[in-house]
Amino acid sequence: MTDSNMPNMGNARRGQMNEMLQQALQALRTSGAGNSTMTPDDLVELARRAGIANPEQLNDLTRIMSANAAERVPQLIFFLVGNVECALPADSVQGVERITEITAVPNTAPWVLGVVQVWGAIVSIVDLRSFFGLPSQPLNTNNRLLVVTLKEMTIGFLVDVVTEMRPTGTTTAIDDPNMPSWLQPYAEGVFHVDDRTIVLLDPEQLLFSEAIHHYRYEA
Repeated sequence: MTDSNMPNMGNARRGQMNEMLQQALQALRTSGAGNSTMTPDDLVELARRAGIANPEQLNDLTRIMSANAAERVPQLIFFLVGNVECALPADSVQGVERITEITAVPNTAPWVLGVVQVWGAIVSIVDLRSFFGLPSQPLNTNNRLLVVTLKEMTIGFLVDVVTEMRPTGTTTAIDDPNMPSWLQPYAEGVFHVDDRTIVLLDPEQLLFSEAIHHYRYEA
């Protein structure tokens, strides 16, 4: 935990809070629950077991852990493919990049635009519009590249525009009437934000789909 997580506390107070956390974590290990996910209430209880009973200290501890828990809420990256708004889990997206020079690769499917260099690595680029069977469009300044990584597999997916990042929503079944049929093989479900319908894509279904792994063009 860094000093930036504890604003408006003096050095002595920060040191005291760090000591409290160490004691609480030691109590957690002693309790045999070292692999559990801690909530603020769990940590306060552990702090009590460690002999930390000062109400002001406990309040500080609760506030810090609550802030950290909020930061750990799963996030989604929202983007457009055609007129459909989709989302991917942010923890599967290693970067959102502007399009740089793409090197074409011969004898590949039409939706494979080529490869680009990202962070020193060569990444294949898939045009999601074309991959999903929608008409492709010329590249423009709104396009973004979502660099998606899962199980040591990395692919760059070209999307029309990235709209926002926000916490995960509650999805419904993939047979929801708002789900386009061409997205069903790659979707976890749909959810609603205000008056918008969002299709939550499954990164594993995308990266390890049969089409992605057999992308060579057959004349």
